[in-house]
Parts: sequence; structure tokens; C-alpha cells
Amino acid sequence: MKRIALSGWLVVLGVVFSQCRAEVGPQVSRKSVKIVIMPNGGGDPKITPVLLRNLLSEKRFTADVTDKKVKPEDWFQDHKDTHHVIEIIGQHLSVYTAGKSSVEIHGIDHTGNNAELVRSIDRYLTLPRMIEARLERMPEQSHFLEGYRLLSAKKYTEARDKFLDEKKRDATNPDLIYNLALCYRRLGDPRQQQEVEKGLYYDGDHTALWNLKALLKLDNDEADEAIAILEKITKQEQEEPIFLWNLALAYANNGELKKAQECYAKIQSTHTEWATEAKREAEELRKRIEIKEATIKSQKEIISSNETKLQVTNATINDQNKQLAQVGTSFNIIWWILIGTALVTLGYLTFSGKLGKLFSSATSTPERVGYLVQFSLALLGILGTALIELIKSGK
Repeated sequence: MKRIALSGWLVVLGVVFSQCRAEVGPQVSRKSVKIVIMPNGGGDPKITPVLLRNLLSEKRFTADVTDKKVKPEDWFQDHKDTHHVIEIIGQHLSVYTAGKSSVEIHGIDHTGNNAELVRSIDRYLTLPRMIEARLERMPEQSHFLEGYRLLSAKKYTEARDKFLDEKKRDATNPDLIYNLALCYRRLGDPRQQQEVEKGLYYDGDHTALWNLKALLKLDNDEADEAIAILEKITKQEQEEPIFLWNLALAYANNGELKKAQECYAKIQSTHTEWATEAKREAEELRKRIEIKEATIKSQKEIISSNETKLQVTNATINDQNKQLAQVGTSFNIIWWILIGTALVTLGYLTFSGKLGKLFSSATSTPERVGYLVQFSLALLGILGTALIELIKSGK
């Protein structure tokens, strides 16, 4: 009986643990990204497969070297857990990625700097579409994969919860942090800023996280900083339409409409799946550019017209000033003539004796005093006016 009871408890515990494992699901971390390095001759390689493996391991990828002589694109058929194959031929590397329906190939030339080579590989492997391609080969039932599928279905709250569950097991996976930050962005949650910074701390070359950081800069009206980031990652990954699209958006928000139009034109010429939307946006920009140029032209015409009117007004004022100066000169001449005449008249009356006769003809003292006061005031007025004019002319 004890053995039967014990066996029963073991069965129950086995079911419980089995259910727990199903709920937890397989863990997905940066080390879950499996890369196979395949040397295929073609001259003396500038980097050995073993060294490349070690450098990728420092980036926390799981990298192995194989000596099997198979085509890189055929490797994925028998190795479902491999996400990327890197083929080394001399100084050229080709990165093969298993997609949904085909294998994508990306070439990288080794310039002699091993650290920069690995950074280039890292930037390429952390593009949004590379992260998406890897998820197709991630273990089923993983919170990461379930979260991504919910995110694609625009069920952002449920996707966030799945990513948070996965984060409890590995809080340092930058791909996971990127998808969590993306959920926060779709939900309008300010924690997206914190997640982006945290993800870039764990992988400073994570291209998708840099793209999100640029969008955050754009949200905060820091268009120049956003443009600097997007120009850098666009230069590094020229074939990526999402970066060109966001760069066009940043240019447009910064008033650089023609540069934005160039980005949309580049998208149309290189990415057919984005061409229709890019063409529509380019047409909208063309209209905005025409309106802007018409407005600038109108403003220039108004400024030119105002400048002409101002020149005419200044010329009129100058003419009027000249006329006033001439009138003032004539008035001064007349004024001095009057003053001179008054002085001559007073002098004549004084020295001819007629002024004395005028005083003597007065019949009373008050009358004489009145004549004297009037004479004195007239003389003072004439002399004062003459003095003032002399002072003015001296200035």
C-alpha cells in the first residue's frame, strides 16, 4: 500500500512539474542565437574562424566552427536550431540568415580591424528584421516567441506581460528588451526610455534599440539629435528601409523637406514593398515644398516692395529736409535783417536826439517812466534774440 501510495504521489508530482515546465517554457536569451562559422578558402583570411568565434562569444552569441563542406544556404535544412551562418572567403564575409521562405545574404568586407568587424556583424544581426527572422527558429512555447506573436497582432498589453515574464529569467537579453520597449512605446508608457537605455548598456551596437532611441529624441522635439543617430545607422545599414523612413520623418519635422523627399525617393528605388507608401509620402512632401517655396517667394516680394517704398520715403524725407534747410536759411537771413534794422533804428533815435525829445515831450513822470521801460524791454528783446541766434549758430 505504501509503495502504491508513493507511486501515486510521484505521478501527481510529475504532472505538477510537467505543468510548471509547460507554463515556464524554454528560455530564450542572447546565447539562444546560434551562429555557425564556415571557412571556405579563397585566399588567406584576415580573421581566423576560431578568433571570430571567440569575438562573437564575447558579444554573448553562441558561435561554433564547422569544417563540413556544404553550401551555407543548405546548412539550415538539417540544422533547424541555427539562425545564422558566416562564411569566410579571404577578407570577405557573407552572413546567411534563414528567413520564412528564403535565405538572406549580407556581405561584409574585413578592413583589418577585428573589433570593428564584429561590431559590424552585431549591428547587422540586431536589425529589426533579423530579430524577426530568428524568432521563426525559436523554441515554441517560449514567452519571447508568444510575446512577439502578440505584438505582431497588436495585443500590446498581453505581449508586454509575456516579455516581462521572460525578463524575469534573463534581464540582459537586448533583443528581449527591444521588444519590451516597443510594447511600451505602442502603449504610450514612458518606461520605454528606461528600457532603451538599459538595452544599449548591454549591447551598445544594437541597431534596433538605436532606432528606438532616435524616435524618443523625435518625441522630445530633439530633431537634431534624432537625425544624427538615424544618419549614422542609415550609413551603416543603407539597405534598411525603416531607418530611411524614420530619417525622412525626422528631416520633415526639422523643416528639411527636400532631404526627406530624397529619403523617400531612395526607398522607392530600392524597396518595392515600401514603394507605394513612400511615393504617397513623397507626393505630400512635394505639395508642402511647393507651398513653402510659394510662401518664401511671396515674402521676398513683400520685403522687396517694402524696401522700394522705404527708399522712396527716405528720398522724400531727404528732399523735405533740404527744403526745410533752405527755408530755415532764408528765415535766419530775414530775422537777422530785422534785428539789424531794429538796432540801427534804435541807434539812430538815440544818437540823433529824437529819443531825448520823445522823453521830454512826456507831460508827467509816469509817462516818462513808461517810455523808458518800453525802450529798455525792446532793447533787451532785440539783444537777447540776437544772443540766442549766435549760440545756435555756434552749435
